[in-house]
Amino acid sequence: DIHDSGNMLLEFVDNLIDSSRLQAAIQRQDDEYHSLVELAPDLICECENEIIKKINSAGISILGIENSDKVIGQPFSILIHPDFLRESELGLREVLAGQGRTIVQFLHTDGRKLDMDISATARGKSATAHVIIVARDVTGRLQAEAEHKQMEVKIRHSQKLETIGTLAGGIAHDFNNILTPIFGYLHMALDDIDKDSQTHEDLAHVLKAAQRC
Repeated sequence: DIHDSGNMLLEFVDNLIDSSRLQAAIQRQDDEYHSLVELAPDLICECENEIIKKINSAGISILGIENSDKVIGQPFSILIHPDFLRESELGLREVLAGQGRTIVQFLHTDGRKLDMDISATARGKSATAHVIIVARDVTGRLQAEAEHKQMEVKIRHSQKLETIGTLAGGIAHDFNNILTPIFGYLHMALDDIDKDSQTHEDLAHVLKAAQRC
């Protein structure tokens, strides 16, 4: 009847309003998400089946890419340095599947290697279909750590040389303490022995050898 039809119409309108509100809420969340992605200082990239669908401004800047159109629609592997791909392609695929994190060498457009701390989160049921990749440039940090380690090695080497020098100085000092009375006794013996004797000649050779030490 008319009453039932009116109720059905009202219910339809209510559902339509609820659906519109839900879509508006989803849109707001989506807008907020994309705003956060764009403001993030790290490279953030969305891939489907390892194909780049989106990349944020930070990622474009970090890699020196002219604009996002240069990489969208391309395999994610184009962002990775060829040397790293040859050595660690399996490890990269594990990360892209959302299995842990690792350091990956990205390729800057000027040819430089960039060390990036990378992790990926799968969206949806399929592990590789849709992933969000986050990569932080740690090139400077790793270089600083390597330089710090090199400095530590140099300091330890310098300390070893200093220790050896101190030890050698001590040995020389002790040796001189031993030689001093020997020189004294040799001079006394030479003064007391006939200069034309074989013994005098032998002691003279001993004195010369001791003076060379």
